[in-house]
Amino acid sequence: MTKFFSSDFHIRHKLVLGLRGYGREDGTVDHEAYEAALAADWDSRVKKDDQVFLLGDLALNPNKGAFEWLSKRPGRIIFIAGNHDKVHPLHSSWMVETRKWMDTGIFEIIASQGSVKIAGQKVLLSHFPYTGEGDRDQPDRYEEWRFRDEGLPLCHGHEHKAHTLEESLPHQFHVGLDSHNLQLVHELEIEDWLEGRAANTSF
Repeated sequence: MTKFFSSDFHIRHKLVLGLRGYGREDGTVDHEAYEAALAADWDSRVKKDDQVFLLGDLALNPNKGAFEWLSKRPGRIIFIAGNHDKVHPLHSSWMVETRKWMDTGIFEIIASQGSVKIAGQKVLLSHFPYTGEGDRDQPDRYEEWRFRDEGLPLCHGHEHKAHTLEESLPHQFHVGLDSHNLQLVHELEIEDWLEGRAANTSF
């Protein structure tokens, strides 16, 4: 069983798809091509029993394409909710929405935070980084929903920023599509990062 990680799919989100190169001259977006590109990567790498950890922001309204698209993907999906997902506790209807999402049969687990063992190490999982808003020029939002940085490694999304590991804070790894050429992150990439942290005594 292999683990994969990603976040911020934003299925059918016009602004995000435009920023990711799927805009048309008439102001619309080519969501079919976008979803096909994501599916091609996912389906070529993920096997039936692999785990896929999606760290939030699936879609503003997943009933409009996202659930249908995700239901066709192989693997066991563990979903960590983001601020755009009605299953996150920051939304008043989160319990009702969580039941609806689970009833689709798509998700193995839905949670607001979590953790997983990678190369024998505990890695925290959250949509939100310890700190940072990516390219947004504003203070950190949703601070009450962020883990406190106590030195544990964290995989996260939310930032919508393409950056290298050298630009990341030492304790957090951005798995979002914008940082990985719109592709899933294999657990071996996380292992390499963990080894780099261990080799740097300043961490």
